[in-house]
Amino acid sequence: MQPISQIKAIKLYYPFLRDRNISIREQYKNILSYLLLTDVLILPPDHIFNESVIYKNADFIKKNELIRESFKNGLIISTATDLSIRDYKDLIFERSKKENIKIPNFTIPLYYRNGIDQKKAYLNFFLKEFKIIESLFYEKQNIRDIVKLAKSNQGHYNFLKNIHRINFSEEERSLIEYTKQIAKIAYLKGGADGNHPIMPTVDSTNEYTFFNDYYSLRFVQQFAIRVSKHIKCDITELNFDKFFRLVETLKSFKDEYNEKCGIFKDLDDDVYNALVKINNGDNYRKYKKGINFLVGFILAEIIDDAVLPLLSLQPTQNYPIKFIIAVIFERYKLMEKSLSIANQIVDQKDFETYLISKFGDVIDKFDNSIKLIT
Repeated sequence: MQPISQIKAIKLYYPFLRDRNISIREQYKNILSYLLLTDVLILPPDHIFNESVIYKNADFIKKNELIRESFKNGLIISTATDLSIRDYKDLIFERSKKENIKIPNFTIPLYYRNGIDQKKAYLNFFLKEFKIIESLFYEKQNIRDIVKLAKSNQGHYNFLKNIHRINFSEEERSLIEYTKQIAKIAYLKGGADGNHPIMPTVDSTNEYTFFNDYYSLRFVQQFAIRVSKHIKCDITELNFDKFFRLVETLKSFKDEYNEKCGIFKDLDDDVYNALVKINNGDNYRKYKKGINFLVGFILAEIIDDAVLPLLSLQPTQNYPIKFIIAVIFERYKLMEKSLSIANQIVDQKDFETYLISKFGDVIDKFDNSIKLIT
């Protein structure tokens, strides 16, 4: 098996089946919607082949040509930590202990994922975040029991089950919910580190930099709705050949979008790191809401001005994304608004000076580009 880290295409980890009791059918349209913006979608094996959903998913794959062919043609893939896994049957048995489940005319591309590194990422993140809340609780034995349980390395879902076996007092019951919430985020952090993908934001309050707001489910859903309106057909009604042609038509846009969003994401991360140095996480959450609101304008305009002409098969170069983004930055004065929001929330007189000193060259280059382009 080829290591998942070696895939250079735009790959995204799909986290919306992580509860392990949601079937592919229930997330079908969202899965297809993400394929409009990515090259490869990773569905973790435990999410799709665990004992709670295996029969539902196998039946749906048998009956649905579009999802079945998306697997076979490498648009949707999965991973394994055991190099002896050969095919989907082995993967099903590993995850659900079910035998003799056959899906005619079906294959699934499998890639190797380093499970040891993934568990390390999970544990390190959990312990780091858990340490932050330790001081909120009086009963230190509970704290020690939770840390010991986490370090026992029994896996995320067993960890969640076994937390309830710890003898919590009524006053300390809220510690369970805090612990579970941190563990769930740690699970996604492990997925991000283990698969090296884009990790879409799953909650608007997540300030952790491994989440990517530019591939949030809400945005992808709106993107798919607009595409469907333009082609006058819901994407779930397409056969695989037509869907594949649509995906291929969007390829140049996907590449441009990924590249430009990478620039925005890097700037987001730098802003986050700068805020962490002078403020606490709560202020960043408020700041991020303002940024997300402004970014929403940008993304909506990109779709209307860049994607729709592309779907009309007009040359992409007539609608360069760089031009669109530059015009929108100018139209909405994004940098000025961002600084204004930050100043109001952070309440630091020297914040603008601090930020400009850190990103001055980037801002100047961007401003000059806007002037030249517009």
